[in-house]
Amino acid sequence: SRIENMKTVLQRPTLFPSMCCLCLPLYALLIVLFVCPLFGVVLVTPTAAEETEPMFLTWDNYDNMTSTKTVFIKFFAPWCTHCKRMANDWEQLEEEWKGDDVGLVASVDCTDHNGGKKLCNYLGIESFPTLKYGDPFDLEEYNGGRSYTELSEFAHEVLIPICSVNKLELCDDDTKALIEKYLQTNAHDLELLIKEEEARLTQAEEAFRETTHDLSQRYEAAEAQRKEAISQVMQGELPLLRQVQAARSLPTSGETTKEEL
Repeated sequence: SRIENMKTVLQRPTLFPSMCCLCLPLYALLIVLFVCPLFGVVLVTPTAAEETEPMFLTWDNYDNMTSTKTVFIKFFAPWCTHCKRMANDWEQLEEEWKGDDVGLVASVDCTDHNGGKKLCNYLGIESFPTLKYGDPFDLEEYNGGRSYTELSEFAHEVLIPICSVNKLELCDDDTKALIEKYLQTNAHDLELLIKEEEARLTQAEEAFRETTHDLSQRYEAAEAQRKEAISQVMQGELPLLRQVQAARSLPTSGETTKEEL
């Protein structure tokens, strides 16, 4: 039998006693090959999809990850205290919906410079945590409770099939016509349209940076002028004027004030 064959192999004296430590991997391999199958032991390894599945949504994977899904998304920052408080409940909710064909519960790290921050800027996220749900490209803000029970109940209410490229029967006539129009567009023209829209986003970001940079410079210049003006006044005659004014308000020696009369 296979067990007897394995015993024979293991009982043979090694030809290289000084290298016995090298035999341990061989013994382990023999156990896997001969013993595990006899007792129905199966070694489970992660699938390629499980190993490569991203933990968070980013600018680069958002379209693919949310395609055909109704979503419930947490936008957070690692330093946010309120985010930390609800982290366990949200992770439990993500696990509950993992692999669902309709709903997707996911997170976006808005401090992530590899795409999370860009996605948050695009979606107009300004505070943490922010929870949004619904159509991935027309999100609505969630303002309900943040316990697992409350989040789970809400998720079961809203994570239902919605209008999408694969569910045209759920779309209104205008949306359906627009989707069908783009479905008939060739790949090259579709790519050009996407690049045009993304260019508009880039221009908006650049305009914002230029404006804030200009405002920052103007603020710094104004602040420097303010400090210089204050310094000049305080080093000038104002302190002496205040001393004189204070001295006049005090009665001189031998003078009787109205209160004393």
